[in-house]
Amino acid sequence: KDFLSQSESLAELSPRLTDLSRHLTDRRLPAGSLSALQPPLARLMSDTEPKPIDLETLIEVTKATKRMTSDHEKGQLLALIAKRYQRSDALRDAYLESVFTMTSDSERSAALIALLDRDSLPLGSVAQVLKSTAMMTSDMSKGRVLKRISPSVFADTSVQRAYMDAIVGMTSDLVRGAALGSLVKQQPLSQTIQLVVLQSAV
Repeated sequence: KDFLSQSESLAELSPRLTDLSRHLTDRRLPAGSLSALQPPLARLMSDTEPKPIDLETLIEVTKATKRMTSDHEKGQLLALIAKRYQRSDALRDAYLESVFTMTSDSERSAALIALLDRDSLPLGSVAQVLKSTAMMTSDMSKGRVLKRISPSVFADTSVQRAYMDAIVGMTSDLVRGAALGSLVKQQPLSQTIQLVVLQSAV
């Protein structure tokens, strides 16, 4: 199913949210934590209108996704959260922390792209996205995320280094070349980054 389609309602994910609630119970969370989580889950399950969900609910549910062991189920719920995303440091941090727990490259890249499409990230968060991207083994998944990084952030040397770290380890010349090409078009590049670019091209 396409969980980003306009026709989908939140109610369609009710079974998955129920599974999340059951999963949290099985993980034996500290007393009271599940009961505190159930109201936000209930609001998310019942909200089928095309209106924003309150930020507190989004943050609480996003934090809860970190405990899910299935990347597929986690990715579907993050896609739903991204669809109702609101710009917030707390929500962004919780979202990225959840993505860091994923092991599937395809699910991780989809979640990162969903965030990049909905938020103009501060430099620190861009570096986090790139760090998460560097952990992938699939060049194609890496390339999809790198294409979404705004060129405006490349002026920051820390972002340049994080970007290069994501490229290191690529084996596909096509994907590596495209990623390097996007970077070298930006000016200025520090001498250190220029050297790393040349070494990577070699």
